[in-house]
Amino acid sequence: MGVLSQSAIGMAFVVIGGVVAACAPDVVPMHPPAAEGYKRSARAPGPMEGLRATRMTDVLAAAGLDVRNLPPLEKLTPGQKQKVMRTFTETLGVPCLGCHAEDDFPADTRRKRIAKRMYNEIVRALTLRDGEPVYCDSCHDGTMYMLDRRDAQKLTSHMSENLVGQMARIDGRPHDCTTCHGDPPDYAMLTTWKLTTAPDVVLPGDAAKLATDLTLDLPAIGPRTPEDCGPTSDLCPLQKLMRGPVSIATSTNNASALATALESTASFSPDPTWSWTAISKAGADAARRGDLVGARKSCAACHSAYKASWRTSHRTRVQP
Repeated sequence: MGVLSQSAIGMAFVVIGGVVAACAPDVVPMHPPAAEGYKRSARAPGPMEGLRATRMTDVLAAAGLDVRNLPPLEKLTPGQKQKVMRTFTETLGVPCLGCHAEDDFPADTRRKRIAKRMYNEIVRALTLRDGEPVYCDSCHDGTMYMLDRRDAQKLTSHMSENLVGQMARIDGRPHDCTTCHGDPPDYAMLTTWKLTTAPDVVLPGDAAKLATDLTLDLPAIGPRTPEDCGPTSDLCPLQKLMRGPVSIATSTNNASALATALESTASFSPDPTWSWTAISKAGADAARRGDLVGARKSCAACHSAYKASWRTSHRTRVQP
C-alpha cells in the first residue's frame, strides 16, 4: 500500500478519490526518514514476520483521525489527506513518486489504485485479535514488499497464521481470507486492482450512491461453529485443505494439484442431498483438462450454495 505525494517545483496538487490535497515539496521529502525501529529494504522478498500494533496512532491523531475508526480516503479533508499520504511514505519506505506519475500528479496510477483499496478495504476494516489497532506499518513495517512469494507453502502458512490468525474485523463480521481476497478468492487481487479505478466506499446513509460506488462483498454476519478454528486450522479439516493445497494450487495455476485437491473436497459433503460432491468433481475434471477458469467457477458455485451452512453447522467435519 502506498499513496504518496511530491512535486519537483512549487506546489503539487494531488487527487486521490476525487479530493484535491496541496502538498508542499519542502515539507514532504523524497525519502522521508524512517520512524524508529522501521526496517528499510530494497525491492526484495519480504521477511514475512508477525504483525504488530501500529506506531502511527499519535501521528493520525494529530491529523484529527482515530486509527480505530478511519474515514474512507475520499472522505478526508485536504489537510488530513496530506498527512495520511506522509504516513504512507513512512510506513512503506518509498518516495512520493513511488505511486504518483512524475509529470502528472493527479493521474490515476496503478499503485494509487492499490493504495486506496488497501486503506479503504483492509486497513479500515481490521484490528489485531487482542484489540490493538493496525495500520499500514503493522504489516509493511517500512518496506513495500512484505511477502516472499518464492515458496507457496510458506506464503500460505504465513498468511493463514498471521494475516488471518492474528487479526479480526472491527465490524464484528467473521474475518477470513475473503476479507482481502473476496469470495471466491481472487489470488491475483493486486493485479485485478491495478486494472480498474479504485471505487469509493459506501457508508451508511449513502444509499443514493449504491448504483455506482463500492458495496463490499463481506462475509455474512452470523455464528461460526467453532467460532475460531485456530491459526493452523486444527479444528477445521476442510479449512486446512482450503488454505493449503487448494489455495496453493489455485494461486500457482497448478492444474494437476488443483484437480487432486478438489477431489479431496468432494468427500467432505455433509448431506447426500447437496450437489457438493458433483460440483467438486466437476471442478476436478475441469482442472484435469487444464481449464482453470472452469475449476474456479466450481469453487464459486459451491461457496455460493453451501458456505453459509457449512460455517454454522459443519466446520469440524472430518473427511469420511
